[in-house]
Amino acid sequence: MRRLAGTAALVAALGVVIAGPAGAATKTVGVEDNYFSVPQVTIKKGGFITWNWLGEDAHDVKGKGVKGTPVAGTSFTSGFKTSGTYRRKFGRVGKFNVLCTLHPNSMRMKVVVKR
Repeated sequence: MRRLAGTAALVAALGVVIAGPAGAATKTVGVEDNYFSVPQVTIKKGGFITWNWLGEDAHDVKGKGVKGTPVAGTSFTSGFKTSGTYRRKFGRVGKFNVLCTLHPNSMRMKVVVKR
C-alpha cells in the first residue's frame, strides 16, 4: 500500500494526464512547498486540472484570464489549503496566469486552453 501511495504522489508531481469524467482529459499539478510541479499546462477546452497539495505549508491556487484572450478577467481560487485537491474545468479557450498568493514570486504557472 505504501508503494501505491508513493506512485500516486509521483504521478501527481509529474503532471500526468489521466481520464476524467465522460472521457475529458485531466492533468494533475503538484502543489509543493513554494513551487508548482510544472511551469505550464496545456489542456483542451472542456478538460480539467487537479491541483494536488503535496507539501506541508499552506498554499492557494489563484488564476486570472490573460488580457487579450477570450477569458480575460475570468478568475478562480482554491482558497488556502495544506492538503487535499482543487479541481477546475476549463470550458473556454484562452490563457490563465496562476499563482499562490502567499508565495507569488516562486509559485507561478500558466494554463493554456486550446480547442
